[in-house]
Amino acid sequence: MLIPRIITALVLLVLAGLALFVADETWWPYIVLGVVALAAWEWPNLYGMRAEMLKISYSLVVVSCVWGLWQLDLASWLYGLVLIQLLAIGYGVGRYQRAKGQVYVYQHLFVAMTLGAIFISALGLALIELRLSFSVALLLYAMALVWIMDTGAYFAGRQWGRRKLAIYVSPGKSWEGVWGGLVLVTVFAAFVAFSGGLSYLTGEAVIHSLAFILLSVLVAFVSVGGDLFESLLKRQSGIKDSSGLLPGHGGVLDRVDSLLIALPLFWVGWTWLVA
Repeated sequence: MLIPRIITALVLLVLAGLALFVADETWWPYIVLGVVALAAWEWPNLYGMRAEMLKISYSLVVVSCVWGLWQLDLASWLYGLVLIQLLAIGYGVGRYQRAKGQVYVYQHLFVAMTLGAIFISALGLALIELRLSFSVALLLYAMALVWIMDTGAYFAGRQWGRRKLAIYVSPGKSWEGVWGGLVLVTVFAAFVAFSGGLSYLTGEAVIHSLAFILLSVLVAFVSVGGDLFESLLKRQSGIKDSSGLLPGHGGVLDRVDSLLIALPLFWVGWTWLVA
């Protein structure tokens, strides 16, 4: 399992590098739509729905949503989409935890498919806007926050993890892991802010270093909710991965679960700070 995982990671890294640094930026929205199509194709799997025509049709609907939002210049809708995401994560994970895993949440077909469209569309639109309206560097910074948070949480959790974060949703996560991840993110954000990196990210905009660090920490913390949300849906359906598209890594949704809320939230916070 380790070798396929490494090979897949290397292939994804090369493809991401080509998409971000080699391909013309006019191709970026279409690359994002491809990722959106795959993530949306996987979403019905989280509810045990395997019919290919259903999955393909749903994928086309979600891609059309992202395309429409982008073409109509409706990036401001991310404010509302992020609010719905936060409410959905808080309510779903909280209720499941309080019921000790003895309740099913968001199982109604309309609610399930609507939530999928909201989460995936928000991610797709944020990916497009962060690059085209700002820069590749800012997009990579936002994504790095999630990767650093995950890395810090993993090692801190292994070393000091005692108190479970949400034992009925994801038994392996601990509060100590969360704090460890946040410490690492804070150090990273502070380094960027005080080493001259912030001016590189902002261009002509003026952003206070403390506000920048606080936004980074907030996004990293909330990203854990995206991970928990997908874990909740998979646990309810009794599946380990959203699909087997990425050998050793599961599916596309398994790779972007934390980004589902993190990138849209970062876009909201960033546009508010630079306004």
